[in-house]
Amino acid sequence: MKKLLILGGTNFIGRYLTERLLESSGYEITLFNRGYTNAHLFPEVNRIYGDRHTKDINLLANKKWDVVIDISCYFPDFLENILRVLQGNVDRYIFISTCSVYLPDKNNKDLLTENDKILDCSEKEKSDTSFKTYGKRKAECERVLIRSEWVDKIIIRPALVYGRYDDTDRMYYWIYRSKFQDKILTPNYGDNLASYTYIEDLVNIIIKSISVKKHFSVYNVTSFPRLSIKEVISSASEIFNRSQKLVSADYVFLFNKNIKQWTDIPLWINGDYYIFDNHAVKNDYNYEFPYLKTTLTDTIKYYEELNWEFPVAGISLKKEKELISELEAGLN
Repeated sequence: MKKLLILGGTNFIGRYLTERLLESSGYEITLFNRGYTNAHLFPEVNRIYGDRHTKDINLLANKKWDVVIDISCYFPDFLENILRVLQGNVDRYIFISTCSVYLPDKNNKDLLTENDKILDCSEKEKSDTSFKTYGKRKAECERVLIRSEWVDKIIIRPALVYGRYDDTDRMYYWIYRSKFQDKILTPNYGDNLASYTYIEDLVNIIIKSISVKKHFSVYNVTSFPRLSIKEVISSASEIFNRSQKLVSADYVFLFNKNIKQWTDIPLWINGDYYIFDNHAVKNDYNYEFPYLKTTLTDTIKYYEELNWEFPVAGISLKKEKELISELEAGLN
């Protein structure tokens, strides 16, 4: 039986992972977290309560685990502290990073591989708490772990993750509109491409990483390396047996209306450069990613359980209708 330490474990990725691990009798699991999020979950699991950003990490000292799965690390200095406390007592460290570590190139049309350049991170940026340095800090965390030669490590880079327990509502924004709206505002005809990671795939790869023998240090885990918003709407609409009119808006129109990429219009980037190759993980893990419709069907079942509350992400329906009206008036 492998002894696992999960840093995090009760929100979105960690929650889904812990559920899956508990389905097997092959793991002895310990969760280390603050106990703030979904504290009622997994009462049968060993717990160490603490904040990784404080001296609480010393609670992990002098304990042995076969594998650490780190889901909740965003600052390199705190990763260094964790590694210092755990040194000599862990065989493998699985670090959940992000495809946001890559240096974006708006002219790039090729899938980025694990060998492509990642972002630099200054001393000041290492402790910055804003989202704009998220990718830089994660990149520096990767470098910290790579330098730790005493431990076997696997770094997993997902793209945008969606599926059960996702509380960001970024994919849900489009699923909700596919179910309820007859007209949907879509930037650039919904044709811009990005990479996406289905939660089931990510968790499957994490679990395989616990025991995989021959492996590289870093893997992109992207279920769909090239996927458009239009394809998401089309697949969801097919599941709902509905059809919608997609009302296109170009970047200039949206910019002039102060509509922001990614936040006001979830999943939208004005370009096709946020795309990442998945051949390494497919080959080394002998893994086949599912069809989009399969993943959306399972995701929709989850939202049905939640009774289709309005998405927290993106612009309001009122604002969207106003923009659609302006666009249609301009076309007539």
